[in-house]
Amino acid sequence: MPLTLRELLSFDVLREARPEVLAGEGALDRVVRWVHSSEIYEIGPLLTGGELLLTTGLGLAGTDAGARRHYLREIAARGVAGVALELGRTFPETPRELVEEARRQDLPFVALHAVVPFIRITEHVNTLIVDYAGRQLRLGDSATRALNEALIAGAGVAGVLATGMEVIGAPLVLLSAGGALVAAHGVAGDRDAWRAAEHAVCTSPVTLHGQPWGRLVAGPGSALRADELAIALERTAVALALAMLRTGSPPSERDRQASVLLRDLIEGTAEADPAVRAVIAGFHPGPGHMLVGVAVDAVETAAAVAVIDRAAHILHTTALRGRVARLVLGALAVPRAVADAVGAAAQALEEGLKRLGAPELRVAVGHAAADLG
Repeated sequence: MPLTLRELLSFDVLREARPEVLAGEGALDRVVRWVHSSEIYEIGPLLTGGELLLTTGLGLAGTDAGARRHYLREIAARGVAGVALELGRTFPETPRELVEEARRQDLPFVALHAVVPFIRITEHVNTLIVDYAGRQLRLGDSATRALNEALIAGAGVAGVLATGMEVIGAPLVLLSAGGALVAAHGVAGDRDAWRAAEHAVCTSPVTLHGQPWGRLVAGPGSALRADELAIALERTAVALALAMLRTGSPPSERDRQASVLLRDLIEGTAEADPAVRAVIAGFHPGPGHMLVGVAVDAVETAAAVAVIDRAAHILHTTALRGRVARLVLGALAVPRAVADAVGAAAQALEEGLKRLGAPELRVAVGHAAADLG
């Protein structure tokens, strides 16, 4: 986690200096980006924000109360995390005007009652800050590498979500800008997906063409720290956007309904009438058709869906298709007038593979059935 001023004051190297917080007690949870020491009166323009400034006050020697107030106002305006004044030769006691101005600026102001070489403090704390930044970079690089490998291998939304979950170690739920459930990984069904979204630990926006499209939510269970989780989830959201841009469009609600129905049919957990749910998913072949099961082993959902859709076009019919785990499953509607429904489906799929130039896909054709039940 990023170091806060409150945590920093608990370190042994600072406790040796007997710190006393005289102002800004409510702002001690500010993140300390760097620890810096300076005796320059005009230090303000050199600060960039987030620093803990250590000083003996030498630059304030000989200045009046107004100048000292100006010194603190300028430092506070730069967004520093706090100021620590070492009492001793320059100031045996803390100047009252410094404490008053720090309180007015809500700036944490700490008096150090014992002498500890500033080099010890800066070396210890800044080493921790650099180590933390390095861990963040390594985690970000690791997540990006895994997600890029998935994209290069042809992963679509489902594949990216699966990879993201491996990195994060928690359920991932993709929601549209309108709040619709688009896809999820690491959950048993829609109910669990909504439960994970309701108990979200972290959220990252998903942007397409520069516009907000939706959000990616991480449910409970990750062993990553909050800041690490935010990095990994943001990288996954970017990879999802790339996957959706490559395939031309994000998964529709109809696609999601089809995937959920097919998964429930495979697992034998379909509660509602499958025919009614198929209509919601856009599949309603009508009477006079046999349904032939299809399975395509493909990393990229779009390519497998295109093959099934092409086969349906060749047969002048329709198809139900969607990703279930590592396979894209489907049901091709074949007219009952066709003597060999399975053979006709297999021939249409083979023709679809040739027309789309996707010979690397492995396609299996199952038996014919009268309905989805």
